[in-house]
Amino acid sequence: MLSAAAAFGSRAFAQPSSPRIIDTHHHIYPPKYVGPNLDRLMKDSGTLPAAAYTSWTPQFALGEMEKAGIATALVSMTSPGVWFDDGNDSARARARI
Repeated sequence: MLSAAAAFGSRAFAQPSSPRIIDTHHHIYPPKYVGPNLDRLMKDSGTLPAAAYTSWTPQFALGEMEKAGIATALVSMTSPGVWFDDGNDSARARARI
């Protein structure tokens, strides 16, 4: 069995040329979530235009991460999350999107 150094040479332990930034609070806007919840999203966070939610794609997020020098992101659902206190059990369905 080869060690990492033997298999990959000096690249195995090379330091990156710039810091590896980890975004620990990266919001995502999956279309299956945004579509039925856009009104609530707009009500809860009126600072963003609807297009911020409806035009989001994983590729867009990766491009923004690249521009900011972010190597890794820990994702979380956007505000208001999955629980809207709307008196029914729809939070369970929203959590599984």
